[in-house]
Amino acid sequence: MLVEQQAELARELEADPLTIIKDSNGNHVIQRIIVSVPEQYTTFITDAFRGEVATLAKHQYGCRVLQRMLEYGSEAGKAVILEELHQNAQQLMVDQYGNYVVQHVIQSGSPRDRSRLIKAVLQNLVFHIRHKYTSNVVEKCIEWGTLEDRQEIRRRVSRDGNELRDLIVDQYGNYVVRELAREAAGQGRGQESEG
Repeated sequence: MLVEQQAELARELEADPLTIIKDSNGNHVIQRIIVSVPEQYTTFITDAFRGEVATLAKHQYGCRVLQRMLEYGSEAGKAVILEELHQNAQQLMVDQYGNYVVQHVIQSGSPRDRSRLIKAVLQNLVFHIRHKYTSNVVEKCIEWGTLEDRQEIRRRVSRDGNELRDLIVDQYGNYVVRELAREAAGQGRGQESEG
């Protein structure tokens, strides 16, 4: 009986899921459906994501729904999100809400997806370190990246002494430098991610 009720509720929301996702209360309903309702009744959510991932990732509530789908959604739903996320990674990293979705994938995604995003960060590392939102993304890269990823970030940051001094006093860069120092001392939070 419960599954039938869940399916009926999901059917009621099929008409306009994007409006519900962007609603301060409705997004919680969609998140609960993603977590609780059997997959065969939630394909309308995946369908709504197609072509909208960048827009939703940059939305205050949409970013939360995307993260929930990445945690509990179907493999097909995750694939839709991840493909569009990678296509728009640079613009999402610098976005007030989109950066949270990128951070989520770096922390909880597959090694392949994590690696793709870290490579995107490395394309313009110093810019990202100095940016209000992407500095947090760089910290996640240090925390959850492989040993090679962390070494590459450290190498790029420390190759120019003047640049390093500038980052130490930068309002956002100083946090990244501290995370690098913690990681180098073996105190990084992502140390268990090796292997």
